Amino acid sequence: EQGLRMKKLLVKAIVGLVYRNCITTPEDFTMVEFIIKHCGYEGPPNAQKYEISDLHDTCKSSLILMCNTVTSIRSQLRNLLLTALTVDEFTGSMATVSHCLTSLLQNNSDVIAGEPTEKELELKCSPDLVFVRCLTHIVDPDEQDRNKNLLVFLEEYSGDVHNNLKNSWTVEIQRLLKFVDKSESKEQWHGMLLDVLVSAIEQVNSNKWVEIIATLLSQQVLSKKQSP
Repeated sequence: EQGLRMKKLLVKAIVGLVYRNCITTPEDFTMVEFIIKHCGYEGPPNAQKYEISDLHDTCKSSLILMCNTVTSIRSQLRNLLLTALTVDEFTGSMATVSHCLTSLLQNNSDVIAGEPTEKELELKCSPDLVFVRCLTHIVDPDEQDRNKNLLVFLEEYSGDVHNNLKNSWTVEIQRLLKFVDKSESKEQWHGMLLDVLVSAIEQVNSNKWVEIIATLLSQQVLSKKQSP
């Protein structure tokens, strides 16, 4: 319990630093990674469930608050969160990360004075990998919260994956969202996800893109099989 309370205090301290504009360098942002990681922290076996839940809530609310209010580091947060979606270490936090990213993408129209434009920022994260990671982590129909957040994020992010997907994915993903809370069987749910993938392949209409996605999917499936 002492360790969990210390983690909560650290989270609050990091948020304080963010609001005082003390988080600026890539090294500083490892502190924000600490918050991201602990959104899905499992804790030691002897930890009280309510303590773990309290830590999760603190991390989630802190991250959401930062994304909604700290405009000066919006681009850095977006890159950090996109990268987090592609890293196994942060898989447990995907629901919160995707929720925050949706918020950031929806507010992207606000131009922040002095903030680097997207073109000036180095693109550190492959949109194709983000897409594949999301797709392979909405396969469990029982993970309703994560599925919903990842789907809503993918709808916002579709144009980044490929321009041709923007309109078609709105329809496809809205259809999936209607079934998220309906406890579909795995077979039905997987069938609908496959439809999204097939639709994407048809819309993009590029053999090279299909090869990239197929390779990434294979890597993700292999990685999931090897994980404990």
